Amino acid sequence: MWGGMNDADKSKYQMMASQDKARYQKMEEDDDDDDEEGEDEQEYEDDDEEMY
Repeated sequence: MWGGMNDADKSKYQMMASQDKARYQKMEEDDDDDDEEGEDEQEYEDDDEEMY
């Protein structure tokens, strides 16, 4: 995989990869928050329907 890359290229690539991984993990956390909020909102709607 590292064929033809010098040490500077390797470290730059590894740094970019770790930044992408961190960004992806943050996006996943944000998605999880959205999912939880959506479920809560759905429960409230169900409660309203039962009251009538």
